[in-house]
Amino acid sequence: MSNILKTAGYNALLAYNITVTSGSLITNVADFPVEFAVTFDVGTEFNGKKAYILHQKQDNSFEHFKNLTVVNGKIDATVMELSPFMVGIYDATQDLANIVPQISGSVTFDSNTVTITKIENVTGYEIWRSADNKTFTKVTTTTNLSTVYNALAFNKTFYYKVRAYAVVNSETIYSKYSDILVLTTRPIAPKITVTNVNHNTNKVTITKVAGATGYEIWVSTDNKTFKLLKTTTALTYTHGSLKTGTTYYYKVRAYKTVSAKKYHGEYSVVSSMKPYLRATTAKVVNVSFNSNKITIKKATGATGYEIWVSTDNTNFKLQKTQTALVYTHGSLKTETTYFYKVRPYKTVSGKKVFGDFSPVISMKPVLKKPTLSVTVTATSHKLVSTKIAGAGGYEFYVSTDNINFVLLTSTTATSSTNTSLEKGTTYYYKARAYRVVDGNKVYSLYTSTIAKVAK
Repeated sequence: MSNILKTAGYNALLAYNITVTSGSLITNVADFPVEFAVTFDVGTEFNGKKAYILHQKQDNSFEHFKNLTVVNGKIDATVMELSPFMVGIYDATQDLANIVPQISGSVTFDSNTVTITKIENVTGYEIWRSADNKTFTKVTTTTNLSTVYNALAFNKTFYYKVRAYAVVNSETIYSKYSDILVLTTRPIAPKITVTNVNHNTNKVTITKVAGATGYEIWVSTDNKTFKLLKTTTALTYTHGSLKTGTTYYYKVRAYKTVSAKKYHGEYSVVSSMKPYLRATTAKVVNVSFNSNKITIKKATGATGYEIWVSTDNTNFKLQKTQTALVYTHGSLKTETTYFYKVRPYKTVSGKKVFGDFSPVISMKPVLKKPTLSVTVTATSHKLVSTKIAGAGGYEFYVSTDNINFVLLTSTTATSSTNTSLEKGTTYYYKARAYRVVDGNKVYSLYTSTIAKVAK
């Protein structure tokens, strides 16, 4: 290497003063591995220079310590064994003459920004500028990686090139020049956001561009062929009468009018949005022992609705497609929980475009709670229940302490009579309806308790 300043091998331990700063000296490292922190004293004249260490281990493999820096005349390494080392110190700045800096830039209507990719081990950078790409003038010497030039003429093209430099022992070493960067003062590319308003409308919002007279909004449905949608000075635009489920792509560029002539900036990044149906909501109520009623909230723009049902809240099947907002789901099993979800759809070009499903709702068809009445005679208490739709029978219960109830009668009739009475004793009564489902009884709620005293 042409830029090597000094090297020494392992057997030149006297050339570099090597200090073991941690670890214990042992005779057989393989038997007792230990880390050694090793310091190489190379001399303060190499402060700030780059160094490398090549270490040949006892198994003849090599490990490299690269891009080290000499500090206070020393470099450090941590190794597992003391075996041959080679140390090299080099001047990284001597490679600078072969480096081509990388630069990029951005513009506004009256400024240029030049950005430099960092180069290690340099003192700074020179920025040169030209108005004709022929005669360049040095405009800035800087250590910054980004430099802004303000108050520039509008619609003016400038050419930039950059070279790095390093001062070594009072001598200045230069890199090659960068490639030419061409910047024209124009309105910057705006930033835009697109949001969906409803099933057929999108909204475009533009971030204000300093110095711009107005904005052009362009639209596409394939992200390839764009057409001018709107020229406006406003920062928002509502794009309506769209097809639900079709993706629309937007880009915007600012312009500045000077002497009745428009000068355009760069286009924004393309942003897209698909108008979609909003999810609806639904409610469900129990109508009878074997039916539920679902009521759907109207979804703007919807052609109709799909109602899906499940008995496990996992596996749903399509129950009904309709345009109405109410659906009665009948022929259900009493005391079985049914889960429902609804999604709206819009028919576009003969195809259904769906909105999201509503939150899941559930309802269990049940027997209605009966009402009990008790008539007292001299020798009996007659119990009568209201007739309940879907009921297969009724159970009547009695208690003398209003705590422990026993079954008085189970019957298909709606009445029962208690004749086993003791004069002056208070009897408490309640009843419930039942229905047999898959061989098992399912019950209504109990009636309210009624107390009567035996005569």
